[in-house]
Formats: sequence, structure tokens, C-alpha cells
Amino acid sequence: GATWTASGRIGRGIELDGADDYIQLCDNTANTGYMHDAFSLRSVSMWVKADSTSGSSMLYDEGGNVSGLSMKIENGTLKAAVANNSTRITVSTSYTDTANWHHVA
Repeated sequence: GATWTASGRIGRGIELDGADDYIQLCDNTANTGYMHDAFSLRSVSMWVKADSTSGSSMLYDEGGNVSGLSMKIENGTLKAAVANNSTRITVSTSYTDTANWHHVA
């Protein structure tokens, strides 16, 4: 499972194993509230230090293919995508550094 680590970017951090760990930001059974309002004004940012940039590692996932937001590292590329009414826009950049922390927003 996810574990606290003393080696975060600033102070402590959460270490995820890349297989099945995740952080749940809200009670998804209630289906109400801030995190369930499609595309409420919000920013998503995080500090990331990947152990590997090969394969696919989901950093953030909200919503779905019709309306949603996701950020992931996939085969040496950092990708961010937003879907609204099934129209998807994706931006990407090279991401191969596993030695340093990177701010992703």
C-alpha cells in the first residue's frame, strides 16, 4: 500500500509502488461535493520523482472518457489530457529524468 516517506520533495511524501497504490480524495460512493462537480474551477499540481519512466504510470485520474482529466507518465513522455463532451485535448513533453523531483501542474 501507499506509505509515508521522509524523502519527499519538501518534508515528507507519499510513496506509491506503481502497481496498485492510490490516494482517494473523496468518498466516491456519495457522488456529491467538490470533487464530483465536473470541471469545477481547480488546479492540480504535484511533485513527482519517478523510479522509472518506461511503461505507464497514472499520476492523476478524474472523471472518464466523456468528461475527465488525467496526467500520466508513459514510455518516457509526460502526458496530460482533458475530455469535455467526448472531445479530448492532450499535451505532452519528454520525461526521462528519474534522478530529480519535477513539479507537474
